[in-house]
Amino acid sequence: MFQTSQDVFFVVASIAIVWVGVFLCWALYRLTIFLRSINDVTLDLKEHIEGIEGWFNDMRSRFARTVGAITAVQKAVNVGLSILERRQRKGSARTSKKDESPSG
Repeated sequence: MFQTSQDVFFVVASIAIVWVGVFLCWALYRLTIFLRSINDVTLDLKEHIEGIEGWFNDMRSRFARTVGAITAVQKAVNVGLSILERRQRKGSARTSKKDESPSG
């Protein structure tokens, strides 16, 4: 079967080449599994970030509605206070006129 040492070398080299090929196939398989798991983690992270973004957008819209309502209440309070202030001025003007008029 083996005539020379070169024949032994070729047999050993062919076995080594087969094992290198098997190792490269296994490494490629493990790399694809690893990249798939990274892809899954990335997709999960993207979903979580979209959920957080949706929550922030919801809070922003709620905040805007609240600010709008507070602004409307503030305007109503300001109008009410200005009316009360005018009435108070009118009332104090009347009492000061009564104080100035000579009483009998």
